[in-house]
Amino acid sequence: MGNQFRFCRSSVRRWSSALIALIVLVAAPASAQQTGSGVLPGSQPLSSGGAFTSPLLAPDGTASAPPYAFSGETTTGLYRGTNLVALSLQGTARLGVISGDVVIHSGSQLAWSSSAFSGAIDTILLRDAANTPAWRNGTNAQTLRIYNTFTDASNYERVNFSWASNQFNLLVGAAGTGQSRSIAVGTDTTSSGSLTFQTAGTNRWQVSGATGHFLAQSDNTNDIGASGANRPRALYLAGQATIGGDVVASGFLTTSSGVKGPGTVATAGDIRLQNSNSIQFSDSGAAARILIGTGGTSNNETLLGNSAYPTRARTSMATPGSLGNGDVWVESNTGAITGASGALKAQLNGATVFVAPSIRATGRATAQTAANASVATFTVGSADASFEVSANVLVTTATTHTFTVECAYTDEGNTARVLTMPFTLVAGSAIVTSVANANGAVPYIGINMHIRAKASTAITIRTQAAGTYTTVTYNVEGLITQVS
Repeated sequence: MGNQFRFCRSSVRRWSSALIALIVLVAAPASAQQTGSGVLPGSQPLSSGGAFTSPLLAPDGTASAPPYAFSGETTTGLYRGTNLVALSLQGTARLGVISGDVVIHSGSQLAWSSSAFSGAIDTILLRDAANTPAWRNGTNAQTLRIYNTFTDASNYERVNFSWASNQFNLLVGAAGTGQSRSIAVGTDTTSSGSLTFQTAGTNRWQVSGATGHFLAQSDNTNDIGASGANRPRALYLAGQATIGGDVVASGFLTTSSGVKGPGTVATAGDIRLQNSNSIQFSDSGAAARILIGTGGTSNNETLLGNSAYPTRARTSMATPGSLGNGDVWVESNTGAITGASGALKAQLNGATVFVAPSIRATGRATAQTAANASVATFTVGSADASFEVSANVLVTTATTHTFTVECAYTDEGNTARVLTMPFTLVAGSAIVTSVANANGAVPYIGINMHIRAKASTAITIRTQAAGTYTTVTYNVEGLITQVS
C-alpha cells in the first residue's frame, strides 16, 4: 500500500515521547557512534566523562545520504534542506517540517492499525489529487464521525458520513446519555447562496437563497411523485395553487369556502365565475341545478341570465312545463310538444321553435345498379312539422341510364306528394333533375328543399322506380332534417 506513517490505537499519548526520543537519537551523530571519536567534523570536541558539549553539528546531508542514518540502511534517516528538516526512507523524503508546516510526501499516507505498528492497517488518510484528500481503504466502505459529545463508546452524540450497502448516508445519531439532535443543511447568515439538489450531473431542484422558494431548475420537466406509486400523501397550502395544465383527480374535489373566479365574491358551497355569475351545485336533497346569473331555478334546469331575463335549459322532460321567452329545452324520447324526440327547442315570442335543425334521418347506399326504394326515411311525430330534404348522387359508371331522385311525403293538407329533387353539377351548370349518361360519371350535388309534412306520415327519399338503369353504377345519399 506504499509508504505509510502508522499509528496504533494506543500510540496517541506516546507520540510526544516518541518525538523526544527521536530528537535524542538524532542528536547522537552516526559518525561518532560508529567511530567512537569524540570530535565530529566541524563540531566542538567531546568533554571529559563522555558528555557532549554543545552545539553538536553535522553535515546537512540529502534524502539519499542523510547524516543521521542507520548502519543497516544508510539511505534511511534524518537530513536538512533549506527551511527543511525531513525523514527519508530508502533515499526518498517522506515526512518533514518545511517552514513550520508538517508535510507528507504525495506517495505516502497517514494510516492507523488496530493494534501495534506491525498490525494490519484499517484506516487510511491520503492524497487523491491537488486539493483532494481521500479517506479510503481499497473496497472497504468508509465512515467519518464528527462528535458533538463523547463520554465513551456507549455514550455520545455524533454525525456519521458513511457508505453502507452501496449508499452514501449522512446520519445524526446518539447513544446512552447522548441526546437526539437535529440536522441543518444549507447556508448560514453570512451567505445568501442557494441550496441545489443534483442527480446524474444535472441540477434538478433548488431552494433559492434570495427568497427561500423551492424551484425546479428546468421548467415543466420534473414531477413530484408518480402515477399510482411513490406518491406524496397530502399537500397543504396556505395560499393559492396556480396550475398550467388540467387538474385530474380520482377522488372528490372538496372545498369549505367554494370555488370562485377572479374578482368574485362566493358563498360557501358555490362555484362562481366572473362578477355576479356562478355555478351552484345543491346537495339539499333536491336534484342538483346549475345557476349562471342571478335568480332561482327549478330542478334539472340551467339558468342563464337573471330572473327578469332568464334563459333556462331543461332536459329529460315529458313536457316543458310553463315556458317563458328565452327558455330552451331538450326533449326526451317521449317529447310531447311535437311528438319528435331529441330536438333542441326554444320559446321565443310565445312560439315554440327549433334552436338548431334536427337531423331526423340519413341514409347512404353505394355501388347501386338499379332503383333504391328507400335511401332514407322518417315518420313525422304527432304534429305537423317542417323539414329540409336533400340528396347527393355520384355516378361511377355511366353507359346507359336515366333516372331521378324523389322525395315521397304527405303534405299538411293530407295529400300524397312526390318531389323530384334538383341537383347542380360541379361545372356549375343550370339546375338538373335527371341523372343521365349524357353527363358522364360525375357527382350530382343536391339542393335543399323545404317541405311541410303531415303528422304521423312517412317521408322517404328514393331513386325513381320507373327510371332506366341499363348500365350504370352509382352511390346515393339522402338527408331529412326537421326545422320546426
